Amino acid sequence: VDFENPYNHQATFNIVIAERGVQAYADPSPAPTPPAQGVLLTPPVQAICLVRDPEEWRGLARQRLVPPPPGGDFVRLATGTAGRGLFTLGAREVLSLPFRYLAFNHPSLGADA
Repeated sequence: VDFENPYNHQATFNIVIAERGVQAYADPSPAPTPPAQGVLLTPPVQAICLVRDPEEWRGLARQRLVPPPPGGDFVRLATGTAGRGLFTLGAREVLSLPFRYLAFNHPSLGADA
């Protein structure tokens, strides 16, 4: 998701994820249990979240699934205030925010699935 600082000066922004009919919550979610050999041991608390891990973001950019950050600054969303969902952009700077979507409750699956 491309996000542009609309101001002519540096500004800090906060990421808030909201779903219609559900209370909004600020990203980040609590740290999930690390995967074991690439398999999630528990479902994520939220289905969509910002990719903050620099190595994951770098891998997605390498595969051309998302654009790289300006200047190759992959730690931009992982450190400091960004770890709390805050990030700073320079005047009119554009950043493509990488999101991950993982859901385990598909509407077509009944309770018996």
